[in-house]
Amino acid sequence: QGDQTGSPPSMKALSCGPPRGACSGPKEAPSEESSPLIQYPSALVTVRADSHEVAVELADVARQRGDATSSRLRYVGQDGLEKVGSKLSKGQNITKEEVLRLASPGRLPDDALVVALDFGALGGGDGEQVEELLRKHGPRGAAQLFLAARDRAVAGGLGEAMTAQDLRSMECEADVVFKPIVLLWIFFSAISALALNAAGDATRAFVLAVLPQLTAESLLWSYLLLGPEPGGSDRRFSVRWAARALYLLCDVFVIVGPPGSDGLASREVLIVCGAMACVSKAVCFWLGVFYYFYRLDIDIRRLGSALFVHGFAFLVAALERANIGLFEQDGTTGLRCWGTCFFLLASCCALSIAAPVFRSRGLGIRAQQPSAVASGIVLCGAVGCALVAAAASWATASTDEVEHVW
Repeated sequence: QGDQTGSPPSMKALSCGPPRGACSGPKEAPSEESSPLIQYPSALVTVRADSHEVAVELADVARQRGDATSSRLRYVGQDGLEKVGSKLSKGQNITKEEVLRLASPGRLPDDALVVALDFGALGGGDGEQVEELLRKHGPRGAAQLFLAARDRAVAGGLGEAMTAQDLRSMECEADVVFKPIVLLWIFFSAISALALNAAGDATRAFVLAVLPQLTAESLLWSYLLLGPEPGGSDRRFSVRWAARALYLLCDVFVIVGPPGSDGLASREVLIVCGAMACVSKAVCFWLGVFYYFYRLDIDIRRLGSALFVHGFAFLVAALERANIGLFEQDGTTGLRCWGTCFFLLASCCALSIAAPVFRSRGLGIRAQQPSAVASGIVLCGAVGCALVAAAASWATASTDEVEHVW
């Protein structure tokens, strides 16, 4: 159709293609005479029409895996991609070494430009996955897949061109800063869960067991919400560290705060600890919603799902704290404290969801950061949830039933 009208086919035609299974049969090697040229919308390269089959297969695999919208960005050298595209358009052979060299931007000089490829749910681009693509499609098919992934990134407006030095800096930041914070959050969440099972509810040991997890979590959401911006600027530095300093001050108050009676923590300590937990979990909840619905990178959406599940489960547990009989029926007490059990089980699921993030390479966490408006909305929503929970808890904290359960 593109040849008949004289205009390039739309991206929708390339990405959707024929119904599922249309490319499942054996493929014949394309001939130069039967393969018209297609100018991709990115205007980066001109390739033969058989490359649309790879684009169709890319979308088909995503649909089979239940995720046709998520993206998985990888970066390759712009010059190398242009050379491969030029050779494809001329019908020349592509060697395995050329594909492997294209998939290794770490070897490029610092001033070389790299561009984004979007492999979606297929997850190509890493070393072992490139080897698998080469075995399945051969060098020519793998090169066409790279070009189709580049076209998908351009059509989606994903990823910006950068130098190889900036790419290495981005990867280093994800490995040195972001992933250790996530690991810290997972580790202290597990330790705190074990300690909470051993500590009496609302005792001093109970609130002390909560602090490490809340502190690690504050480091995570403050980095995600108020971290450095793309391009190297860090205008939210003061706000980020002010939030962290506030949490540290609250930690100190909970540790040295006045003790209560019978080994319990005082009401002031419980209120401060509860406010810290409500704000932190509510930020996780709203940040998870933002990442899942407003970001396409599959690893970021996975992290967003984990934050959402973790935050939502805590809000259910907090609601039960404000209304002890929330899950009871006909005066029975069999489901009392079910919200807390639900929170622990949901948190385990959330941590398992977040674990695959550590396998991600080239995770541009700065590019996934919420805007200033979105950050403000997330913080306002979190503070609102915390105020509602605190007001409900304060209103019911004087009843005999609540004091007995606490």
